[in-house]
Amino acid sequence: MRVSPYLLMDKLSAQTVFDGVVVLAAGMTSRCESKSGFCAYRSPGGRSACFVGGLMTSDEVYRGNATPVDGPVDSLQQRGELPARLHPHVAMLLDLQEVHDNKGNWRRPGGIADGLRKVALLRNLSTQVLDQHFPVAA
Repeated sequence: MRVSPYLLMDKLSAQTVFDGVVVLAAGMTSRCESKSGFCAYRSPGGRSACFVGGLMTSDEVYRGNATPVDGPVDSLQQRGELPARLHPHVAMLLDLQEVHDNKGNWRRPGGIADGLRKVALLRNLSTQVLDQHFPVAA
């Protein structure tokens, strides 16, 4: 899985991170899971990524191991496994991780868009990119 170059910059705004997750989410039809059915930063074979895993390169996710990093975003930060460019956004990343990991959001039509919209409102972010990828029904 390839990460957009603009998401690899040293200094990312919260809006850039959020918009990157929205674009990733728009291409997903289900949450990213391990073979055992738990949420994962990368799926087996690395073909798909969760909202946070999509912000990390394969080297950052696997760190030289056969299995990807795991656990909540704040745990990755505490263990030194979260890229430094994402540290300022840990609180928002936890919100986004919760949206991704909630099976109900994937089952309910519009659930992912609703969850992302709540994060945008909570974090005072623009919904312009969200509205482009998940249009609000009139």
